[in-house]
Amino acid sequence: MGGPWHFLKKRFADSLNELSLLFHKQMELTW
Repeated sequence: MGGPWHFLKKRFADSLNELSLLFHKQMELTW
């Protein structure tokens, strides 16, 4: 039983993932 808390944590992890991916792409572009 995960409930809304589990869902929130998953959403948070997903957005963190996307953020780091974007960040790495920016780094590759600038360097």
